[in-house]
Amino acid sequence: MVRVPKVDTTRRIFIYVTDAISIFFGLSLGVVKLFSIALIDNSYLWPAIGSSACLLGVYACFWRVQRDAFRGRPRPIPLIAAGGALATGSLLIAPMGGEFGPLVWLMGVALHFSVRATLGFMVLVVAGSNVYFPIRFEELGTWPLILFDVYQMASWSIVLAGLMIAFAWLWDAAREFHAGQEARAKLAVSEERLRFARDLHDLLGHSLALVNLKSELAARLGEKDPARASAEMREVAGMARDSLKEMRAAVRGYRTVDLDDELARVRSVLDDAGVRCTVDAETTGLPAEQRELLAWAVREGATNILKHTAASYCAITIRDGVLEIRNDGLGAAGEGPGDGSGLHGLSERMRTAGGTFSAAATGEGEFLLRAAVPA
Repeated sequence: MVRVPKVDTTRRIFIYVTDAISIFFGLSLGVVKLFSIALIDNSYLWPAIGSSACLLGVYACFWRVQRDAFRGRPRPIPLIAAGGALATGSLLIAPMGGEFGPLVWLMGVALHFSVRATLGFMVLVVAGSNVYFPIRFEELGTWPLILFDVYQMASWSIVLAGLMIAFAWLWDAAREFHAGQEARAKLAVSEERLRFARDLHDLLGHSLALVNLKSELAARLGEKDPARASAEMREVAGMARDSLKEMRAAVRGYRTVDLDDELARVRSVLDDAGVRCTVDAETTGLPAEQRELLAWAVREGATNILKHTAASYCAITIRDGVLEIRNDGLGAAGEGPGDGSGLHGLSERMRTAGGTFSAAATGEGEFLLRAAVPA
C-alpha cells in the first residue's frame, strides 16, 4: 500500500463534501420539490420532468467544475457557461423546485471566481428570481409562497456560496501549508549537505594543501637530495594517513545515532505528519551498542510508517532492551523483511549483532515492529 500524501487526502475530502452538499441541497431537494408539486397539480408534471433534466445537467457541470477547482486547473469557462444556461432553464421551466439549479451553479462559480465576482452573480440570481417569480405566478394569487421562495433563494445563495468560498480558502491554506512543509524538509536536507561539505573542507582542505606542497617539494628534490625527498614523502604519507583517520571519524560521527535524540526527533516528525505518536521508553542503563541498534530501529520504523502507510497513530515502547513500534497502518506489511527494503536491512543488522527482529500485522488491525538487542 503506497502512502497517499496528505494534500491528496485533503483534496478528496473537499471534493466529496462539496459533492454531498450539491447532491443533497441542490439536486435532491429540487427534484423532491418538483415532483411533490406535480403530485398536487398534474399540469406541473412535464415542467417538473424538464426542470429535473436541467438540474441533472447542472450537477454534471458542477461535478467537473469543482474537481477542476481543487486540482488547480484553469477556470473552465465553457462548462460554467453551460451550467448557467441549464440552471436558467431549470428555473424558467419550473420555478417552484427549479430554483435549485441556479444555487448549484452558484456553488461552482464561488469555487473559481473572487468573492466580489461571486457576490455579483449572487445578486443576479436573487434579483432574477425576484423578477421572474411574480411574473410567472401572479395569476395564481400565491404571494406568500412567492415571497417565501424569494427569501429561500437569498438565504440558500448566501449559505451555499459562503460554504464554497470558505472551502476554496481552506484548500488554498492546506496547499500552502503542505508546500511549506516540503520546503522546510528540502531546506533541512540542503543545510545538512552544506554543513557536511563545510566540515569536510575544514578537515581535509588544509591537509591536502600540505600534501600537495610537500609532494611538489619532494619531486623537485628527487634528483638533487634523494634523502630529503624521501623524508618529505614519508611526511606526506603520514599526513595522508592522518587525513584519512579524520575523514573516517567525521563520517562515523555522522552515521552514529543517539537513541534519546532519535526518539524525540521521530515523535516530532510523526506529529508534524499528522500521526499521533506516544513514546514510553526506558533507555537509562543500556550499553552504547544497544542504544545505537535501537536508535537505528526507531529511525527505520518511523521511516517505514511515513513512506509506506497511512497510519493515524503510533506507539513506541522500550522495555529491557526490547523495542516495539505499533501503528494502525497495515500498508507496512508490504514492506516487510525479505523484500530488499529498509526493514530487511534493519533485520540483517539486528541479527548480525545477535538480536532478534520481526515486523508483521498483529491481527488486531495493527502493524507491529519488534526489535530486541542482545543483553
